[in-house]
Amino acid sequence: MLSVAGCGGAGTKFASYIGSSTTLRPIIINDTNADIGVDRRKILAYSTVDGKLISMAFPWLSRINSPYIFVLAGLGGIVGTGLARMLGRAKKHRTKLIGLFTLPFSSENKERRKYALEALEDIGKYYDMYFLLDNDGLVKHYSHVPITVAMRIPAEVMKHIVLDFKNIMIKNILNVPINGRLGVGIGFGAGKNKIEVAIEDALDSPWIGNGEKIMLFSGDIDIEDAKVASRNYEPIFVDVFRTQQYGEEVKVTIITLE
Repeated sequence: MLSVAGCGGAGTKFASYIGSSTTLRPIIINDTNADIGVDRRKILAYSTVDGKLISMAFPWLSRINSPYIFVLAGLGGIVGTGLARMLGRAKKHRTKLIGLFTLPFSSENKERRKYALEALEDIGKYYDMYFLLDNDGLVKHYSHVPITVAMRIPAEVMKHIVLDFKNIMIKNILNVPINGRLGVGIGFGAGKNKIEVAIEDALDSPWIGNGEKIMLFSGDIDIEDAKVASRNYEPIFVDVFRTQQYGEEVKVTIITLE
């Protein structure tokens, strides 16, 4: 039903983490240690050409053939950024493309940041929807934890997005007006008011937006309880995936429309 493609160095790490902590088996595409090996010079040359030419030059693209394809990459590098652009150009109108991307720190190489922002123009045209986890948000929002710990957070957020689409969103996607750039927050709650606690935790995210909210709950809770607890936040859509996975806790993923 869905495929997860990790592209480039950062995308490989994100996808490998998802593969190690779920039953999903991602496809790793990189110039080293990958399921599909690519040449970075060829990626750079083809990243902005017509989609038909890309499909002809890279026949392995036909192996990634699911109704929903999640593309994971750290924008700014040659391989990950180029592959994200290529997949968008080659797969548009053939499948639902969902991007999970990070942006490099502003303090990093300025050319990497510029290259990443240029790639977003393609991503905005060719992807059905995408989440952008700007690394600058880690510095501002998680300054109280070591940067090595903060850098693990994007992979965890991506894992939950993929799982919530798999468990909840795909079956509802025709009923929810979800497209373009999306904001996101993940929250957990325990105790008497655990649903409200989880919602407030999710809203305290560096990547949450101010638009209309979609709330996807996971845990041992009823849909009616989730709807009652979330009504003050005026979500446009609420659903629950019943699971014992989180024990006494409840998890919520809040997606905001930009």
